[in-house]
Amino acid sequence: MIAKYLILSLSLLATLGPAGPARATETCASPDDARVIQHYYGRIRPGAPPPAVGRLFRMPEATVVSALHPDHAYGVRSNRLFFEEVWKSVDAWGADTRIGIVFTSGGMHAWNFPSTVPQTRSTSTPIWYDMYADDGDGVHGHVTPQEVDQIWALQLPTKEADKFTRILAFYDQEGDLIVGLYVSENTKPFDQRAVDGFERTRELLGTHPRICSPG
Repeated sequence: MIAKYLILSLSLLATLGPAGPARATETCASPDDARVIQHYYGRIRPGAPPPAVGRLFRMPEATVVSALHPDHAYGVRSNRLFFEEVWKSVDAWGADTRIGIVFTSGGMHAWNFPSTVPQTRSTSTPIWYDMYADDGDGVHGHVTPQEVDQIWALQLPTKEADKFTRILAFYDQEGDLIVGLYVSENTKPFDQRAVDGFERTRELLGTHPRICSPG
């Protein structure tokens, strides 16, 4: 099983400061973007995973999610301290909680696979975070917090009124996905513990200002 052997290795930065204030604004959707994306989600493909939509419309995934209705997506700027706070809340979802993990290479959708929630492990350096799923036998993640420019919580309606695509997504300064935690996808079965944890993390994001307001 790929989740048993795959290691996510993301490039490291030498600097430790938070991301600058201008870059996230550059990925915010225009009013025209918002109309197109909201029409697609509302009329054509409700609950669609954003990586596929980004490829379809040839725009960074962060631009896609910033175009969504405010009730369906909330994004904030990140820095090292806030990333740590958010990932601690993810740890609290529970080590045995089932989710899906999506990560990309060069902004393109490369892998989507089932996993348990990666848990933070101690590290000898402050530069990156090490996360291990399944008590070390599952996916290993190495994320550099200062590369995370935006964090978004998505709750996208699907064709069924009581079903949602729920995602906690981490984006870089170019608006490309670093890693997405898929709590539920469209109408597929999901782990209620993941939904409960996601709601708590979404509330945490709500204590910080939204970075984009769709047109």
